[in-house]
Amino acid sequence: NTDLKFVTSEKFSGIFLPFTEEKKQLEEIDNILKNTESVKTNIIPILESINGLANLEEICSFKNRVKVISFGSHDLAKSINLKISHNEKEILEFRKNIVQKSKNILKPIDTSFLDFKNEEGFKNSCLLAKNLGFGGKACIHPNQINISNDIFS
Repeated sequence: NTDLKFVTSEKFSGIFLPFTEEKKQLEEIDNILKNTESVKTNIIPILESINGLANLEEICSFKNRVKVISFGSHDLAKSINLKISHNEKEILEFRKNIVQKSKNILKPIDTSFLDFKNEEGFKNSCLLAKNLGFGGKACIHPNQINISNDIFS
């Protein structure tokens, strides 16, 4: 609750909501935020399940707080027993679907790249995501930030 009060008293791009699967979750968070925020705080749903992806358009339609969404491929892959190779071809259709179904809000944030020591692989992942229509990339290591910023800005 202290964290929530902090982020709703400052101007942030939004708060990430992991495992967003339906609009009802957004409505519940909206009600909590209304009672705690002093600055309007957006919600950035992370789509990382089959259910969330199935409800993608409904989630994107919650325009009161959702301006951008994020893709989380790693938990999705684990839940459907999918092994992702270095070229990430296994998640290509998921990425295309996310970009296409979120076209009425800001360009989505692409999934993180776990092999943080592989800067060339991260760069290639960023370029692929940008070419597909993503507007940014989740970073899990400080060395990824400049690469991502250079590609997406």
